[in-house]
Amino acid sequence: MTLPIAEWRTFANCQGLNDAMYPEWGDKVGERDAKRVCSECPVKQQCLKEALALRDYWGIQGELNGRERRQIVEGDEGRECARCGQNYIPRIKNQKNCYGCAQALDGHHYGAKRRACTTCGANAHVDDDTGKLGRHKVAGKGNARPMCRGEDAAPLEVAA
Repeated sequence: MTLPIAEWRTFANCQGLNDAMYPEWGDKVGERDAKRVCSECPVKQQCLKEALALRDYWGIQGELNGRERRQIVEGDEGRECARCGQNYIPRIKNQKNCYGCAQALDGHHYGAKRRACTTCGANAHVDDDTGKLGRHKVAGKGNARPMCRGEDAAPLEVAA
């Protein structure tokens, strides 16, 4: 006997992306991409509720993987985000910020806004809270480049 599809599922962002929402074990890129689909979904909460009620620990549902959903079911209520105060389920043991705040604080890894530094010319990420550039190395190649002194410092003299 087949059950009718819940009405909320017709509004889900993952319609037709069944394979993408069930990445292989250990596929961090696939998991991140699937969670990105969930992050903007208007029915994310209903999806998570159903997955928890059915104890379905496969794939990404409600922006959580099976391990994260199992933690909720087993009584791990999560913790409070150090930045925004919202309750969240940590994805790693020493995580201090929710996923949204981690994106805002760590622009290097999450494609945050970037612009050219007026001091050294390097393309660096912009801090969402202050609007200033984050710490970065001066423009050029190689890992031995010095750190930029910041936009408030005098422009660097570049040897021609």
